[in-house]
Amino acid sequence: MKKILATIVMALVFLCISKYDAFAYTVDNNTVYVDGAGQVDITGDLNSALLYARDNATSANKITVKVKSGNYNLTGCLHIYSNTTLDLTEGVTLTYSNDASYTQNMILCGTNGSYKG
Repeated sequence: MKKILATIVMALVFLCISKYDAFAYTVDNNTVYVDGAGQVDITGDLNSALLYARDNATSANKITVKVKSGNYNLTGCLHIYSNTTLDLTEGVTLTYSNDASYTQNMILCGTNGSYKG
């Protein structure tokens, strides 16, 4: 039983420290697809896709992050970086839903800390 518990704990630690969520998105050429099917909150999956774009986009190789149609909640800020397009054109509605005492931008462009607005 202890070995099973230790294995589960190690798997959870690995998932928590992974740079990208392996199931959050798929990549096809220069487009990253986020499929939020069955989810209400896509903050983590969408930020994982945006981090992938940050790490792989260049001025010669721009990346589009495209979200599948649906109504989704965000419980944290999205970070979008250079050479990345966020495509929400296929009937996507994002609603910021978090504790009313917690005020934060819905989308932040650029590196953390560079915007002081």
